[in-house]
Amino acid sequence: MRTAFVAGLVTLIAVLIAQQFAIERSVAGADSAPLKRVPWQSSHIQGSPEPPPPFKLERVGKEVQFYHPTAVTFIPGTRHAVVTEQDGKVFSYNPDQDAKPKLLIDLRKECTTMAQTKGAKRVDQLFGIVFDPKFSTNHFVYLSYTVKGDGDVKNWPEGTRVSRFSLKEGATPRIEAQSEEILITYLEGGHNGACLQFGPDGYLYISTGDSADPSPPDSHKTGQDNSDLLCCVLRIDVHHPVQGKKYSIPKDNPFIGQKQYDGKEIRPEIWAFGFRNPWKMSFDRQTGELWVGDVGWELWEMIHKVTRGGNYGWSIMEASQPINTSWPRGPGAIIPPVIELPHTMAASITGGYVYRGKKFPQLLGKYVFGDWETKRLWAAQVRGMNLEKLEEIADPTIRVVAFGEDGDGEVYVLDYDNGGLYTLAANKVEGDSWKKFPRTLSASGLFKDVPNHIPSEGVYEFEIQSPQWQDGATAQRLVALPGASAINWYDEPRPIPGQVVWHNYQLHPPKDAVYVKTISLETEVGNPKTRRRVETQLLHFDGEQFRGYSYAWRDDQSDADLVSGEGADKDFEITDASLPYPKRRLTWNYLSRAQCLQCHNSWAEGTLGFQIPQLQKTSLKKLCSLDLLKRFDKQGKNIPQASPELLKISNRLANPASETEPLEARARAYLHANCGHCHRFGGGGSVQVVLNAEMKKEEMKAIGVVPQQGSFNIKEGQLIYPGHPEKSILAYRLSKFGSGRMPHLASDWPDLAGARLVAAWIQSLKSEQATTAPGTQDSTSALQAILNWKDFTKEQRLRLVNEARQTSDGFVKDLFEGYFPLEPGERKLGSNPKPQKILALVGDVERGKALFFRESLQCISCHKIGEKGLNVGPELTKIGAKRRKAELLESILLPSRRIEQEYQVLQISTMEGKQISGLVVRKSGNSITLKDAKNQETTIATQDIEKSAISSISLMPEGLVRDLTPQQAADLVEFLESLK
Repeated sequence: MRTAFVAGLVTLIAVLIAQQFAIERSVAGADSAPLKRVPWQSSHIQGSPEPPPPFKLERVGKEVQFYHPTAVTFIPGTRHAVVTEQDGKVFSYNPDQDAKPKLLIDLRKECTTMAQTKGAKRVDQLFGIVFDPKFSTNHFVYLSYTVKGDGDVKNWPEGTRVSRFSLKEGATPRIEAQSEEILITYLEGGHNGACLQFGPDGYLYISTGDSADPSPPDSHKTGQDNSDLLCCVLRIDVHHPVQGKKYSIPKDNPFIGQKQYDGKEIRPEIWAFGFRNPWKMSFDRQTGELWVGDVGWELWEMIHKVTRGGNYGWSIMEASQPINTSWPRGPGAIIPPVIELPHTMAASITGGYVYRGKKFPQLLGKYVFGDWETKRLWAAQVRGMNLEKLEEIADPTIRVVAFGEDGDGEVYVLDYDNGGLYTLAANKVEGDSWKKFPRTLSASGLFKDVPNHIPSEGVYEFEIQSPQWQDGATAQRLVALPGASAINWYDEPRPIPGQVVWHNYQLHPPKDAVYVKTISLETEVGNPKTRRRVETQLLHFDGEQFRGYSYAWRDDQSDADLVSGEGADKDFEITDASLPYPKRRLTWNYLSRAQCLQCHNSWAEGTLGFQIPQLQKTSLKKLCSLDLLKRFDKQGKNIPQASPELLKISNRLANPASETEPLEARARAYLHANCGHCHRFGGGGSVQVVLNAEMKKEEMKAIGVVPQQGSFNIKEGQLIYPGHPEKSILAYRLSKFGSGRMPHLASDWPDLAGARLVAAWIQSLKSEQATTAPGTQDSTSALQAILNWKDFTKEQRLRLVNEARQTSDGFVKDLFEGYFPLEPGERKLGSNPKPQKILALVGDVERGKALFFRESLQCISCHKIGEKGLNVGPELTKIGAKRRKAELLESILLPSRRIEQEYQVLQISTMEGKQISGLVVRKSGNSITLKDAKNQETTIATQDIEKSAISSISLMPEGLVRDLTPQQAADLVEFLESLK
């Protein structure tokens, strides 16, 4: 009896344990267990860990709302604000009195000059307004707007107008439509610019864009073509017209009587050029300096201080990013922006004003501007052409379309979405709610057992098809949705409410949804016992935007701590028996919060792993059965769980590690996961390569394409050379260490298995054999060796690595550097230096001087100081008077980032197939003489030149200081800055 009781008790305990295990498996998301949704009720991921900004935006005229406003200014000598609406209306009101706005004109209904533009039938959009500096006597107001005709004409000829009107004042003020005089017109299109300002000189300044769609960049090829009025800031005299025109040309305009590269006359109205879409400009009322906000293309947003005759780069450059480098250039060296913001921070810049008001002394002299897409607002402290400080000054709450300035110099901000007018106010926040954001993973509410990585109830695991390479690490992925909320899955992607209309998302998460990724690393490759958690990444959806946070795991694995917004690094020593020198150092990068959003961008739909094509079948089924995912068809109708259509998808990514799936599908899935979030339309990739898997092979813009940003000395290199991975720049970038490798974020160590997979696909594109033997004599043979790495014995690998250690060819070294033996002592800069760490060190001038003149560093072989050195590159005797430390360091680490015009490299292809490059020394009708980095000259007869183009790569190679320590680099910069 007792035996039966004990046996029954044991059975009961076993059943209870099994039931508890089943419950826990359900919580963690195991696929084999019974699935029942448990609500997540322990979340503490709300708000932000950042302290509140110093200012807030306060609405003026709370009952006043405009429809898609585009500009705001004030009637001179009054408190009356004037606001333009995109559809052609102009209103006036006193924001201090909250009075109802008065309609001054409705251009769509009242325009009387339509017949003056051939074929035009209607007013399309109104962009800019400015009052005449002599308004008190002449009552003139100027409007910039566009007109259209019937049909599908994308760019209406002369469809952008700048017109002068008279304003009739009184109890019912009106802009008199019949008074319109069309002053100047130019091509209408997507980027009109069309901002109007009078300068302190009394002349009218007009901004113009390239009148084109985003891609391809500068489709009209007008950025550097000054025979038209596009991509410019124009300057005209509207008070002294000449016969046949409504204006005259100021005598000191920079290009009067000049011709450009093709012999055409440069338009004399041009004051400066090379802008893409100069959206809002202003004059500093104290200094008279002209500031322009220029909307960028793929990578950068720009703020310029514009000077007479300046060339601001488009579309040769987008800020520091080379674009159409082979196109002809306009006059003058390209002037870089004073502020360039990556698309992780801004995506559609709106120019503002230098603050000259009295309310906020801490803003005095700072340039206040914002971004239309990210809604962010900054104040920049700029000295000369140098940005000294950039501070975010208010929470991103409104769609910043324009700034205005009243008579007292106070700044106003216009919201495109809700049509409100705002001004700055001190942000007096009581309490410290921002400090409540979890500083440790254990405080997040995501885990009930952090050391054992057991999720809280309601937090579910999922798996994906094609994980991103992260230096050999593995990952566990979780999704946490508050309460019983769900992610809406739309067959017809659509914008998330609160975001811009052109960002379409297939998945719409609920507010405060959190996606979790915990990354683990083996310190001895192949030994699971050495696996340790390194980082847990959170992607938090706050209701409108995704925000990324990193938590760094402690050495004892007890918890993980929130990493600061600037990011951090940590070194690990890894043992890998497959390497010739098994010990290696891995620097783990905890990315900054801005860098998180570089990959998790809106064009890639925010999440990267949690996307329908990425989710494994079992995970998708589980998430749907738990009601974490709710699917809606193209008509917006909910697809019930019982429907056979619920789990049908046609675009699931392949598994790159699978041996049964097609080679091309596997390679494309690998590129999608590692590169496609940036290298897609709008994603911010620095070249026009499209690598997201949903695009057809023919749409990749990579196969058979010559590289725009350097060939790494690969002979006959193409981005993807069909049949020849050893001549494919893509394969090289996947295989190299340091600057220029792909992916350039979240990884420092090449994935040779992934590179080999992509190489096999490239090989399959055309049935040809490699013509280069593996070796280290040049970058082509070295790439062939790396792609064949798996086939070599350990002894053969050792020989290749030792040969690469001895070479002076930096492109060869970049493929092998990580396999070199660890050196004792302080870590060298290597191929991935950290500029901020170098700048934080105190340098020594004398030590830096000794380094500069050390022959092995090669500085004096190209640069001259006093009587020492050679004049190949810029003369440096007084370089410290021109450049600050950060700029000097940038020019050393990234010499191709900014290249002065006289030091641009000309690449020549001869009729015999030779490639010659160098600086132009002499040029005549019969020949061109180039000087190379060794100061040797080569003369090429003009008749022997097949083609030539300006290179985006500097004659000074990257990596010259790779063998220096950070302290030595700081010493070198200190010496250069002392040269004044």
